[in-house]
Amino acid sequence: MTIEDKFRAETRGLMCNICTNKDTSYDPVTPEKMRLWAYYTLAKKSQMGPRHKTQGSTCYYCLRIWNSRFMDQYTLSSYKSELGKDCR
Repeated sequence: MTIEDKFRAETRGLMCNICTNKDTSYDPVTPEKMRLWAYYTLAKKSQMGPRHKTQGSTCYYCLRIWNSRFMDQYTLSSYKSELGKDCR
């Protein structure tokens, strides 16, 4: 799957449960396109529609932060749990 396939993917209004941005939000790096998402799946085949659609509850940017900084310490699920803990 190419980067252009990802930008053309069908968005579904999914919200990242780390940063709360939606897959219908504009991408911070390429504002004229929709936000990149962490996971994609094949969409139903159609004549003119996108071949992929967004899947899951994590945007690309939050996944990359976890992947580069915290993957050795936490699974993605436990990372999200840690972020949601009360820090008082």
